[in-house]
Amino acid sequence: MECKHNDLVCINQYEFIRKYYCKKCSNVIMCECDRFIGETFLSHQLKYGVDLKTQKRLEVTLGFQQCICDECRGNPIIATPVAEIYGRTSKIYRYYWREIYFETCKRYFLATGDNSLPSKHPEVHNQIEHEVVEWLKEIHKTKPKYQYTDLSDNEVITRFSISVIRQKAIHVHDDGKKVKILDKGIKKTVEQYAIDYFLDQGNKVIVCESRPFHVLFGDLMWLLIQDFHDPLNRVAGFGKRPVNNDFSNNDKSIVWLTLPEDFGSEGYYKRRKTAIEEHFDSLIDLNWLFDYWLEPSKDLREYLWAHDPKDIETAKKLINVFTLDEVKLILNYLINDYWSNYCGWPDLLVINENEKLFVEVKSANDKLSNDQKHWIENNYDKLHFQFKIFKVLKE
Repeated sequence: MECKHNDLVCINQYEFIRKYYCKKCSNVIMCECDRFIGETFLSHQLKYGVDLKTQKRLEVTLGFQQCICDECRGNPIIATPVAEIYGRTSKIYRYYWREIYFETCKRYFLATGDNSLPSKHPEVHNQIEHEVVEWLKEIHKTKPKYQYTDLSDNEVITRFSISVIRQKAIHVHDDGKKVKILDKGIKKTVEQYAIDYFLDQGNKVIVCESRPFHVLFGDLMWLLIQDFHDPLNRVAGFGKRPVNNDFSNNDKSIVWLTLPEDFGSEGYYKRRKTAIEEHFDSLIDLNWLFDYWLEPSKDLREYLWAHDPKDIETAKKLINVFTLDEVKLILNYLINDYWSNYCGWPDLLVINENEKLFVEVKSANDKLSNDQKHWIENNYDKLHFQFKIFKVLKE
């Protein structure tokens, strides 16, 4: 009998043309409502889907079928907000990213007859996208498709029992750009103001954020990740990364390395759990290993944007601050789901004889990013490092 496809799971909600796996008939299907955008703009996405958890490519076996997605079936629609990046920090962009893309494509095609991407008429495309965003904002006010679920800063502070160090200082703008603090007649960044605060109390301070932890990960995990015994390892290429974010060199050469096809996913961790545990058992003298593996890990670290000398220097300092077990805890947290966990690390690590303290620095109007909230929640549940927020209020 013909399957009614009543037991479906979306294999990757972050694909524009979503694919659904039917647990009853084992077919991979797309919803008819996506046909126009798929066939007009995204034909390259119609043959395969990529499973979010394993990064495994699954062949589409039944193509477009009627009434497959939750919206067409009248089921509750689950929000799948994307990460905050430049140009996509507002909630309308993060929650309605798929609707913005689909509606912009439809209107753009009707206006120009052009189905090429990047568009041949970028000014028209950008104007239409702006109009679509405003249109969706109005719809959301009266009939929201998604409920915004992001916790406020105060809710995060309360839920995860975070201590906040509050200091008052004069805020000024330097050439109309980033906020600075006027401290004893000297303009300082908010971070430098916080650093001086902790130094004056006799602490040592390491400026960290996320990239030094990427260095630790790339250096100390490359042998496992690029293991030639891993049957899912294959050759991959990426554009050469600039050093110190200097794009003026414009080197367009390709760097080739071996990577498992499910790298950075939850599925990789589950698939390689035994090998990961064995690798952790081999990590003993981290100082020696860090130096010894720095050169062979170069390509992986560059892939991870973990190749700048200043980040390497900071990572070396972190090895001498954290215990062996703490480093393994950090590495395990990252490899468990790298692409979800690699961002959001705090600005500073404050050290004294009694404690190690992560500190996130914020000026009066700064808010926690979603990556930072994600790290705070995971630190509370999994890492258990001491953490505080340093908030500089307006005097």
